[in-house]
Amino acid sequence: MESATTLAYALTSHASIRAAWGLFHQSQGIHQLAVEDGEASFHPAQRSEHQVLGLEHVTGSGIHLRAEAYDKQLTDRRPSYRNWRDDIEIFPELAGDRIRLDLAGGHARGLELYARGETSPRLSWWASYALAEVRDKIRSFGIDGQIFPFEDEIAGRYDQRHTIYADVSLRPTPKWQLNMAWQYRTGWPYTNRLLHLRTAADGSRYFAIELDDPLAEDYPAVHRLDARLNRTFRVAGGRRHAFFEVTNVYDHDNVSSYVFFIDCGGSPNPEDCRLRKEEDLWFGLLPSLGVELDLGSIAGL
Repeated sequence: MESATTLAYALTSHASIRAAWGLFHQSQGIHQLAVEDGEASFHPAQRSEHQVLGLEHVTGSGIHLRAEAYDKQLTDRRPSYRNWRDDIEIFPELAGDRIRLDLAGGHARGLELYARGETSPRLSWWASYALAEVRDKIRSFGIDGQIFPFEDEIAGRYDQRHTIYADVSLRPTPKWQLNMAWQYRTGWPYTNRLLHLRTAADGSRYFAIELDDPLAEDYPAVHRLDARLNRTFRVAGGRRHAFFEVTNVYDHDNVSSYVFFIDCGGSPNPEDCRLRKEEDLWFGLLPSLGVELDLGSIAGL
């Protein structure tokens, strides 16, 4: 169910301003029922209110420019299941650090800038920049069937403050095409760990690793360049595409997560021990070759 209004006003023959407001209620899909976390009933529809203000302009040389500001307020949210260590798990619902977050609300707001141009029939490009913020309002969290009050506002799991995309497409001939795409984003938030040296009732000493403020730290920024060279062949009235693609052309080490461990540096004194973190990385340079067959063109569809 939704209610939305959009207004547009032409400032000039090449520029316009748009404003939009919408109230949306999103019911839970069948595939969204978290049966793997023990849920057996659906939650009420979530509610979101959207406000958007945009300005568009086309220059005399045909470059399309757009600036857009948005604000999205979320209420009546259903619970979210997460792993407090923020690790990438194949089966996260089976890990021992699984928790349920009861969300009171949240918001997403930001500013997006976009430019697109076609310098010639052989060269086209586009670029975008986004400044954004995503926050979750927590009411409580649950572990092993117990609920603990925890009223706070924290960063969204995939909050990224700055995002840049740039794409260039070069077509020197109808048969050849080269695409290059570069992306940059600030790191997603993660929860840091703290190491404490405790003393038990019997006088023995032991280490305890505890969580710092939830999602209060950010991973390093992620950036990479991808390139794809495509060659088109005509076969039996159809088309076949052969391509060579390279992901992360300059092989940048992008951090996906951290592994924490206790490092005493060979010292027998526990006071000398520190909590270290080791980087887990996303894929580095990854080349691939492939062939695509356009069956529709062969069949005359």
